[in-house]
Amino acid sequence: MQTHSSSYGSIVFLAIHLLCSTALKAQCVATSWQNPTSFSIDNSIGVYNFSLPGNAQNSDNSRASASSLISILSGNTHYLKATGFNFSIPTDASICGATVEIEYHADGLLLTAAIRDNEVKLVKNNIITGDDYALPGNWGSSDIYRSYGGSADLWGTTLTPAEVNASNFGVAFSARIIALIAALPSAEIDHIRMRIHYNLLLPVTLHYFKATKKGNYIDLEWKTVEEEDNAFIIVQRSVNNGSWKNISQHALQGHSGGNLYRYTDTAVTKGNYQYRLQMVLPSGQIKYSVIKHFVVSDLAQLQTYPNPAKEKITITTTDKVIINDLWGRCFSLPMISQGTTTTISIHTLPAGIYFIKAGGDTVKFIKD
Repeated sequence: MQTHSSSYGSIVFLAIHLLCSTALKAQCVATSWQNPTSFSIDNSIGVYNFSLPGNAQNSDNSRASASSLISILSGNTHYLKATGFNFSIPTDASICGATVEIEYHADGLLLTAAIRDNEVKLVKNNIITGDDYALPGNWGSSDIYRSYGGSADLWGTTLTPAEVNASNFGVAFSARIIALIAALPSAEIDHIRMRIHYNLLLPVTLHYFKATKKGNYIDLEWKTVEEEDNAFIIVQRSVNNGSWKNISQHALQGHSGGNLYRYTDTAVTKGNYQYRLQMVLPSGQIKYSVIKHFVVSDLAQLQTYPNPAKEKITITTTDKVIINDLWGRCFSLPMISQGTTTTISIHTLPAGIYFIKAGGDTVKFIKD
């Protein structure tokens, strides 16, 4: 059951969701491909050096090269560090992922030789960090681009706009060279490029987002400060670390003063629950709220929702229902039972605190 400040009903929410569902796929925007402007060698790994590392700036058949040696036939190259990609991500954006493409080939190959990726990592604050994204397989003798990371991949680290925009942000690459005396192959890198995927800050500002466990349900409440016409907010839920599911949608009205919204999740059983708000612009751009966590370990037999309420409440019981106020006075109210639930009309009750008793259980509710 859901309540919010506008007059839109659940049918309107469903219609808006169906009309806008295709826009939800474009959650991040991407920069253009950027070339590095600075190159260096990091010898904390490997034995082979890259000559002319700056040749990896453009795809022009001028290559950075690292070769096997007669004295050291097999081993890894040093890191070739490429930084200074000149990104200009907005400072209030959130980074979704990073994609790196490297154009390379192996030279001097014979049956006894091979070259493959050794390590591919990001460089953040001039430090090689994160997960290793080296790909399997031997290099071929013709130039190809290979792609690392992706639109939703942070390489096992965290990234902020300031870190990505910095001149000391980039990527580090090392190759593995395998050779015998009859062959001295070399790793030839023609081009390194990168693009960043990020979410823009939307003109929908939350004053707060809170969630409270009340009996056998979770009550969500949030207030906006700024809204944009034709934008909307989707309530999402994850259970036991599963995928996020849309459970409610709320259209925004473009009020500069904001609005108050509520949603009650009644489909709660035992488990670990996470809730977040997905704020969506008409353009398809998306921003997320903080995540609220709950562990539901026990469930009351008697449930009532919404709570607080103005017009009516629903309880999960098939037993006789008794309603009392704080002074023990009993109230007889219109009720409609259907299956395991009973809906009670409370609009005639004065505002205050009341108690519902059924089947030996008691639950408190508030009449607004």
